[in-house]
Amino acid sequence: MAVKECILLSDGTFVLDMGLLVWMKSQYYGKKYTCVARSMLVVTDEDLVLLDTGCGDVSETVKKEYKFQRRVTLIDDLKKAGHRPEEITIVINTHLHFDHCGWNKTFKKARFIVQRSELEYAHDPHKFQKGGYHKPFFDATKFELIDGDHKMTEDIKILSTPGHTPGHQSVEIRWGKKNILFCGDTGAVAENILKRNVIGITTDPIECLRSIDQLRGIPDAFYVYAHDNEQPPLPRA
Repeated sequence: MAVKECILLSDGTFVLDMGLLVWMKSQYYGKKYTCVARSMLVVTDEDLVLLDTGCGDVSETVKKEYKFQRRVTLIDDLKKAGHRPEEITIVINTHLHFDHCGWNKTFKKARFIVQRSELEYAHDPHKFQKGGYHKPFFDATKFELIDGDHKMTEDIKILSTPGHTPGHQSVEIRWGKKNILFCGDTGAVAENILKRNVIGITTDPIECLRSIDQLRGIPDAFYVYAHDNEQPPLPRA
């Protein structure tokens, strides 16, 4: 399953308080930040692998609360890249917050991979995490459950990176001379990774910091952040 191409995709934007993206920085509280709902397509010689599936068909309440805007959906962006939903063979959800699994039901022929601990937590989260989970987005998904790190191929590895949620995972893709790290919300924005400042929404900030350091320790790394609106373009393979 050699990696032939990686393509960044978007499912629109939404607005959060910056204090929810970077923990314990008082100057960020009350400062609004426009987040990108980012996914990534990994094209191999055997599979089309989609990392996260965006916000999906969000409610009018969510659109209003988060000032959600979308000129094109993730599905439109995928088609623009030359691929149809039915061609996706594998979906890896970094976690099951609504902005990362929203279009799961659209990929009817795909295998879905998530951490066992994430699915268990998603069905019974703490009250401060309940707003992040929308069960209709993932309840009908037939998941392949994994526990911890998982080597899919020589070039695609799933890394257990708990902290933001108990079962959060990130994905490492070897593409050319770079290790592309799809951080999920371990690196929602660049500051989380580059300055070791954990995300403001977390079930365990110490675990989250360990996960950040795990990603920082991977050589030749290029980071793809889940929500950063200044994400650099992918390097050439």
